[in-house]
Amino acid sequence: GLMSAYEPEFIFPGLESYQSVDFVYNRGVMPSVALVKAPYIPRLDVPISTMAFTFGNDGVRFVDCAVNRTHIRQDMGPDGPVYSVQIFDRRWRWLSGSIDGDYNRRIPDGAVLEFGKKNAQELATILLEGMGEFNFNVSALPTDVYPRGKWKSANPAIELDKICKQCGCVVVLDPNDDKVKIHQVGVGNDLPDTDFLRFERQMI
Repeated sequence: GLMSAYEPEFIFPGLESYQSVDFVYNRGVMPSVALVKAPYIPRLDVPISTMAFTFGNDGVRFVDCAVNRTHIRQDMGPDGPVYSVQIFDRRWRWLSGSIDGDYNRRIPDGAVLEFGKKNAQELATILLEGMGEFNFNVSALPTDVYPRGKWKSANPAIELDKICKQCGCVVVLDPNDDKVKIHQVGVGNDLPDTDFLRFERQMI
């Protein structure tokens, strides 16, 4: 498993020596953030890169991570300045998408119009493709539920999140295979939202 006896090593280009790293990996459509403290301003000439945590021979890699360049904080530590850097997992890209669509309009008696009728799995597929995702599994969503989708320059990740919540599901970017999966909330070995993966490391 990931949580082995080894001290985790954190790897990101430009942050070779660091004082601490704190990373909580969350479910959902918002990117998780690694907070890294370093004794110097990092050379962030590679603002988008792979972030890795290794445990001996084991480990997990997050591709396409981005440094939040607008938020590098400087504090004074006992031995001089300490810089705090935020690194987002690749869901940072999901925040900038845009999609239009008009699905599952209702007639007055509440029935769904045949034109533009798409079930929850089909809508999720349209949204995930709009988010630039092609490696995903939406099978946990129902095929007999028809959520209303009225999107005008809407963010596809936010709309996907709404549909999942309506259906009692949650979006998971699986760190083991980088695949987007929809999980039913509270089914199987679902871990709590906030502690999907947690890494903390203090270098003294």
